Amino acid sequence: MLEGTLQDCWTSISKMQLHWTVLGLLPVLFIAILGPRVRQIWVNYVHLTKIPSPHKKDYFCFVTETTRAEFLNECARLLRKGFASGDVIRLHASWDHIVVLSPSYAECLRADEKFSPDTFSDKEMFGAVPGFEPYRFLCTHRDLVRNVISMRLNRCFVPATRYLSEAIDDALRKQMGNDSEWREVPLGNAVLKILTQSSFRALQGPELCYDDEWLDIATQYIVTSVTGVTALRKLPKFLVPLIHWFHPDAIKSRRLLSRARAKLIPFYEKRKKELYQARRNGTYRPEDADAFGWYEELADGRDYDPVVAQLTVAVAATHSTTDFMCQFLSDMVRYPEYIQPLRDELILALKEKGWKASTILQLPLLDSVMKESQRLKPVAMGFMRSIAQHDVYLQDAVKIPKNASVIVSAHSMRDATVYENPDSFDGYRFINPTKHPESRHFTSVSVNHMGFGFGKHACPGRFFVNLETKILIAHLLLKYDWKFANDGCPAIRTSGFDQVVDPSAKMLVRRRKEEIRIEALYE
Repeated sequence: MLEGTLQDCWTSISKMQLHWTVLGLLPVLFIAILGPRVRQIWVNYVHLTKIPSPHKKDYFCFVTETTRAEFLNECARLLRKGFASGDVIRLHASWDHIVVLSPSYAECLRADEKFSPDTFSDKEMFGAVPGFEPYRFLCTHRDLVRNVISMRLNRCFVPATRYLSEAIDDALRKQMGNDSEWREVPLGNAVLKILTQSSFRALQGPELCYDDEWLDIATQYIVTSVTGVTALRKLPKFLVPLIHWFHPDAIKSRRLLSRARAKLIPFYEKRKKELYQARRNGTYRPEDADAFGWYEELADGRDYDPVVAQLTVAVAATHSTTDFMCQFLSDMVRYPEYIQPLRDELILALKEKGWKASTILQLPLLDSVMKESQRLKPVAMGFMRSIAQHDVYLQDAVKIPKNASVIVSAHSMRDATVYENPDSFDGYRFINPTKHPESRHFTSVSVNHMGFGFGKHACPGRFFVNLETKILIAHLLLKYDWKFANDGCPAIRTSGFDQVVDPSAKMLVRRRKEEIRIEALYE
């Protein structure tokens, strides 16, 4: 009996020794596994901090608000200060250090596979936050989204010219009315609803395009999620995983996403069955389908969230386009001398060629005025946003460490060595093919005009946006007069690199008698 007791004691002691041995090894394992990662993070941080920064010195920038607020509120000043003394600078956003390159580096990055735009948008737009899944979808399913846009949406221009016009006409009547007396409308909200309805006509078909409940869900989601992202950027990065659970915009985004699921899933199931039958019968034609069918076709069996996919293209198709249209309308109030020449160009083209995509897309003065409006106030101060996938050495031996966030500044769009009187609005600037041959068309991109990005980072949806906005502008030019209350144009709101027209601005509109009826020209 004593022998058994001793044996049990020895066994217990052995187990305790093993237990303490394992506990003793845990720090070793921890260091072995995480040590190289921690060391790499530290090395990358050291390399990043060697890049000059225009920020005020703040050695506790990760936990204080000084540099974060400076970036969010004074980014334009920081860029001017930084590039006055070099071509590579470092800014401190709330979510990361950002290496900002001079436009001269754009050619180097345009097709460099060592830079990925995917993870940048996920990080910048907080794609990991529940409710913001559409922003992560751009990262996880980037090729699918690009294929849907470039291989399907951009190839439906012939039928789209009429049905986009019909959707825009309907939306204009709802948002701006038919009254010949001046009427006040909220600029940002009205333009967003018009563009959402027209975009959804191409993306989701006539049933959802005219569904007021769905349009309300979608526009609310776009506004709320973008507002939520902007709000979370003001917080220290380490607080975001906690604060988002209580932030009203994040909470509302999650609720709107749930409502979107309830609304869209029946349509998705219906389209999925129709696509299956059409492909089985050999009658499927991509030009007759919508984004439900395009996603299902091009996903080719790969897993994806159909509701998140629809909201992803909704945000991509409307957010920056809404801002551009608000800026264009503001510029036409500021420079009214261009309105009649634009009307004359449009009327002459419609009389000679009719209402066709080729007519709308071949209006040189309109291209030039739109291009100039975008040049002076692009939606952002930097483009070609990406993450370095490896350590990268630039041509002047500057090292960009792996996982660093990189942006190319767009300040060449106001460079006096490129543009004559760069701070002045010249609507005829791009109409002369000898001066800026690479930038004649609204959709063209170059190092000196990155309004749609550049290289592989260029917006794939810009061709559809070109058609859609020109159709909207055609309706506005022929059917409406507009101005702003007290002749004051909207202010520009900035948040970091982003700069948008104040969405709360009020616009006065009234119906005018058009010289030619667009609806009478439909074929």
